[in-house]
Amino acid sequence: MGDLIILKALIPAVVIASTLAAPALAFAQDDTQVTRSAVKTDLQQMEQSGYNPAAERTTYPDQAQAG
Repeated sequence: MGDLIILKALIPAVVIASTLAAPALAFAQDDTQVTRSAVKTDLQQMEQSGYNPAAERTTYPDQAQAG
């Protein structure tokens, strides 16, 4: 009988712990480093496809959208 009470208390605790831990795992990042030259190259490619970082737009040009 005592084991059943412990099990009934353990199940909600595991569910709550899993729920709280899930967001932390969802935002896990890899440890790769991005170089300055890679960022410059990406920006140049975006500008060539019509992106203007100084523009008053909040969206990317259609050519830059991932398919």
